[in-house]
Amino acid sequence: AGPQGRGACRGSTEAWPGSTCVPQPFFQRPRAAAFSRNFRHVEGRARLFCGRRCAAATCLAAAGGHADVWRRRSRKRWTARTRLTQNPQPHLSAGAIDVEALHGALHGALHGTEAKRSSVKGQRGASRSLGLQLQRRVTDVVALTRRMTLETAVVVMAWRPSALAIAYCLRVPIFVDLLMPILTPRFLSLLLRHPRAPEAFATLLSSRNVDRGVANLLDLHVALAEVCDEPDAPALVANIVGRPGMGGFVAKLLANVDPRNLRGFLRHESTARLVALVVRDSLDPRKCADWTSKHRSILPAAVARLCSEPGADLFAARLCSLIGFDSWLGAFLGDTRGATFAHRLLREKKGLKILVPQFLGHPEARRFCMRLLQQPQVPRFVTWLNRDPAMSTWFAQIVPHENTMIFLSELLLAPGVDRFIVSLLLMEGSDQALCAMLEHWVHIEESFAEVVGSLAQTPQMEQALARVVMSPGFIDGFVFGRFLRQPDLLRLAVRALVLLGYVGLRETLVPLFFAVALAVAAQLSTSLLQQAGDVDVNLESLLAVAEEQGMKEAALLPFLFL
Repeated sequence: AGPQGRGACRGSTEAWPGSTCVPQPFFQRPRAAAFSRNFRHVEGRARLFCGRRCAAATCLAAAGGHADVWRRRSRKRWTARTRLTQNPQPHLSAGAIDVEALHGALHGALHGTEAKRSSVKGQRGASRSLGLQLQRRVTDVVALTRRMTLETAVVVMAWRPSALAIAYCLRVPIFVDLLMPILTPRFLSLLLRHPRAPEAFATLLSSRNVDRGVANLLDLHVALAEVCDEPDAPALVANIVGRPGMGGFVAKLLANVDPRNLRGFLRHESTARLVALVVRDSLDPRKCADWTSKHRSILPAAVARLCSEPGADLFAARLCSLIGFDSWLGAFLGDTRGATFAHRLLREKKGLKILVPQFLGHPEARRFCMRLLQQPQVPRFVTWLNRDPAMSTWFAQIVPHENTMIFLSELLLAPGVDRFIVSLLLMEGSDQALCAMLEHWVHIEESFAEVVGSLAQTPQMEQALARVVMSPGFIDGFVFGRFLRQPDLLRLAVRALVLLGYVGLRETLVPLFFAVALAVAAQLSTSLLQQAGDVDVNLESLLAVAEEQGMKEAALLPFLFL
């Protein structure tokens, strides 16, 4: 190789300055060919140990030459370039090369490379340990800052003047926005677990006009929902709610909170579960009834206003899905003060009239209502409600909804519920309440045709009504003993037939009547055949045959089986 590169002397007649080689073509020199073979051999070993990037430079340095190496990055590939200096060694230019010297130099270069790598690794390890130490110190500083912030917050909330100042500042939305970086879920969890947290929260929440500030804090509903997911959150919150003065704060909060601020808080499942656990496990139903009686001037309207907000039905369904909450609510309604609060809440113009049909659209809500109606205190409460004519109108407005019809069909098909419904109908005032509902459908809203149409279109409604008709005491006790003795029943019947018309009679009432009669006959025949033990038949098979044969022919089918 010459100064211009690897093949610069190829075909040249000039010699290098200071060399003893005879000018001849490069490919005619046997000793140069031997050097090229040895060079390639050593270069291959250098590639094996040192890598492709420094192989050529290492071989040239071992052979006695001088090389300048630089690397250039092209995308993700590294290339190496070598260049000889202007003064090569004489023995190299003569074509003579000592292979053993090359191997020795290569061995030294390899050891130098390993030493360099070990030194680089040592430097990296030192920098990594320095980074870990710095990270630990930063973590310690953050933990110390958080601890100092917690202690400061507890002290400020526990002192009455500073608590008043916080209550005043929380009413400003900008101050709440400034607190958002501090009030993280981690910080709130640690604050709740502080030993002095119950006293501090009780002092802050009993301050004047603090309910408006807490209403602004509901904008942090995401962080609050994460705190509610903690396993010990119900016990910690119950320890705060049980303090004196918390009842007045909750009543003022429900009365003054903006529904838009509460909407985000109610949409989380964890918040509903937390409220249900605190109410079921920590609050006495009688004490809660007394609390509602003390704040009866503001609570019914406040709760009704919140119930009319979007998403309230989902929150109520999640709240009532907790096992055991029906027993707590039954005990609450069994108290006179709790029943009075529920009565006032039902009579509000808005609220439950909108909430109940949406609430019954959730399967867990319907199951909760079934469990609630079977509580021992509920029949007395329902009987007491039937004495109010306004409640008959309320029920008349709720019944025509599709979700209410589905709930009634599922309720009547549940085992043992049909007898419970008949026992409710046999109580005093039930017949008058039913006539008042008919009066509302016939004369006030004139929606009797829509109600009958909803009954006819509800799945399995004929089987549900058949179960009620076959229950002991319905025909002789309620129909002939109470309902048919109402003075205005004939006038209501005539008006109802006028509202239905010929089309309504043909398409809704008459098919529904025959379907109920068929279901009654099928249930009677099924019970008789099962008692006799001759034929194994059930109601579903009879109704399937009835649908195949048609209504008129299927009406005589059970009697043919008999």
